[in-house]
Amino acid sequence: MAEDILLAHGVGRVYQSPLPLWLYLAGAGATVAASFLLRAFVRDTAELRPERKVAGATFSIVATRLLTGAGVVGLLLTLAAGAFGADAGLGLASLLFWVGLIVATITLSAIIAGSWGRIDPWSTLERFYRTEEAGPRPTLQRRVESMWWIAPLSIYLLFWFELVSGVGFDSFWIVATLLAYTLLVLSLRAPLGQVWNSVDPLAILFGFAERVAPLRLGADGLHYRGWIRGLNEERPMPRGLYAALFVLLASTTLDNVRETLGWTDFLNAVGLGDANDVLVDSVALVLFSLVFLVPFLVTVWVSCRFIGEG
Repeated sequence: MAEDILLAHGVGRVYQSPLPLWLYLAGAGATVAASFLLRAFVRDTAELRPERKVAGATFSIVATRLLTGAGVVGLLLTLAAGAFGADAGLGLASLLFWVGLIVATITLSAIIAGSWGRIDPWSTLERFYRTEEAGPRPTLQRRVESMWWIAPLSIYLLFWFELVSGVGFDSFWIVATLLAYTLLVLSLRAPLGQVWNSVDPLAILFGFAERVAPLRLGADGLHYRGWIRGLNEERPMPRGLYAALFVLLASTTLDNVRETLGWTDFLNAVGLGDANDVLVDSVALVLFSLVFLVPFLVTVWVSCRFIGEG
């Protein structure tokens, strides 16, 4: 029975799409084109309707307490399940980490901006750990800001752990990763201040999700801001976040492509069928980022030449 359920959800099998590749790619391209057309016909920020409050401060207080409690309980349960469960594969610790922390928070952040700031259990931990003297260090902030490659590297490492390492669902390594991340947060978040959000993989991941959120949770209540306002950012995206976005796209693509017959046939055709999977997937994750980045840069360059702007 359990085996049938796993197969019903596509676990343990290679995907073979009933659609031809050209039709799949055409549909994907049409979706991207439609999104650009939608944005082109939406009014500018100045003409958008102002945010509308849909719930007051009481809702914000209750929601904040519930989200904060869920974050702390979830972290403690994950650590306990990983430390005492000692299971390999899809166990409670891996479900709490990948589904509970990552997938659930992404989903909630895509609906209500500001959710991660309330859920973040490390923020709660810092309130007990930090002293009043702790604060941003400008010299360290400037140094980290100049190292734009930290952002894409942090996203790369997060999804490398999940997709490539082979131990991303083992309880021991999940606990070890959480403890190492906790040490990193307690050591660097306060000195880096707002710069932390541009290098932290979780802040980057959930921050991208919040851009499409129609709702925003503030200290004074819940606000409806519309579907486009979070995407309508006029300031240039920092180089690190810009690069991280393409690594994020690459990770999603690799996760799906490597389970297809076409990927297996490709590896066999180029003589990599018997190569080390970790090495092949590590390189593929980088190359898939370039598959997205290079055409985008070429398109931007052509557009700038066409409209005569830098």
